[in-house]
Amino acid sequence: DPGTFVFYEAPHRLAASLTDMLALFGNRQVVIAREVTKVHEEFLRGRLQDLAAWAKRRRVKGEITIMVAPHDEESLAEPARRRSSLCARVDEIRKEKGLDLRGALKIVAHQMGISRSEAYRRLQEEKALQ
Repeated sequence: DPGTFVFYEAPHRLAASLTDMLALFGNRQVVIAREVTKVHEEFLRGRLQDLAAWAKRRRVKGEITIMVAPHDEESLAEPARRRSSLCARVDEIRKEKGLDLRGALKIVAHQMGISRSEAYRRLQEEKALQ
């Protein structure tokens, strides 16, 4: 979709949502608006990767609006790299630690901050694209 996406998010879910958006959309430009039309109004601009890292380090309060820009060349290349790195990382851990798929997925999911079922779903999507 070539348009801008707008999301309303709870402050306690901001970091996880930005991480999910990064995986889904790639490293697009994004604006995080906090407390719009209020005294403590704040706007943060940057790439999803940078703002996701920022959100993990900071406790955010207030109403959050996230605006994700249309894709550009950098963001188009990112999801494919991330998907292939998931599969590569699972294979690497399986060989390194001698684990089955389930055990390796559990480790990779923990490292990525997602559930094992989400990691499995992404792995299956990647395999379907190959």
